[in-house]
Amino acid sequence: MTDDERINLAREKELATVSPLYRGIYARAYSGQSRAAAVHAFCLRCTGDKRDEVRRCSSYACQLWPCRPYQTDIAEDVDVPNEKQ
Repeated sequence: MTDDERINLAREKELATVSPLYRGIYARAYSGQSRAAAVHAFCLRCTGDKRDEVRRCSSYACQLWPCRPYQTDIAEDVDVPNEKQ
């Protein structure tokens, strides 16, 4: 089996576990032509494909946190500690 075949097989298995609602996002991410879709898919996978959890993400140290989809105003959804010195 070639590397490309292994990659495609792994991606097919992953897509089979994804909600039909989000399969298009994952397919665009796998195409390599949409970095936004890749971030979107990563965030969804990280939260178990739960859109509301992506919106309320509190993984502030994640490099993708500023780029996550479904953002709302941070003051509305998350409790960021004050940086008092």
